[in-house]
Amino acid sequence: MPFEEKLRQLSDRVNEGHRSSLERSTRHLAGLVASVLRNGTWSELSARAEKELKDAAEETRIHSECLDAAGYLHEKVLSSGRIVDLKLKNNLRADQDQIQGMFDSKEAPPRGFVYVAWCQRPEVYWYVGKAGTVDRLNLSAHGKLARATADATQLSLVFPSQSKEEILSGVEASIQTIIYAITGELPKLNERREIVPVHQGGKHVDGLAKFLTKIASQVRASAD
Repeated sequence: MPFEEKLRQLSDRVNEGHRSSLERSTRHLAGLVASVLRNGTWSELSARAEKELKDAAEETRIHSECLDAAGYLHEKVLSSGRIVDLKLKNNLRADQDQIQGMFDSKEAPPRGFVYVAWCQRPEVYWYVGKAGTVDRLNLSAHGKLARATADATQLSLVFPSQSKEEILSGVEASIQTIIYAITGELPKLNERREIVPVHQGGKHVDGLAKFLTKIASQVRASAD
């Protein structure tokens, strides 16, 4: 399966599942806040109530981040980018020659990209990274990617609509995030998740935060 098709499947699953989950978690958070207001316990929150509010806020943040990742990938890659797949031979020199050949033949555009080392069956993701130029994709000098290509069967090069550093970082983070959302773990050789740019999910949470801030300001103004 081409990685573009796989990425679209993953993104659609995340978008569908986390959109409804974000709506539910937002309603749950609103219900907890309403309960505190009804009971008049906002000045002396119990440990249980404080934990419930904190957990609900964190759940809302997680769902919004997943939606951000899916939305960012759709905008920067799936609707306007390009993905080139390479079948790995599990031989560093042969794989390096294949990569260079893709750029020499213009099959891959001469600009920055995000790369994904993975297996289709069984579905395993080994490493996600980014490179500003093909020269940066030197397997002999890149320990983690070299290790990944020893086990992965496919290397996919993801070219967003533009190869600005911030866009490459955003695509890298978004691919890591949807993989984590679906599989419950990062690619095997990635040690941390990068920061996903704010998109549709983050805007939803920002709107909620601004609303609550506005209410707080109005309460303070009436008290003064």
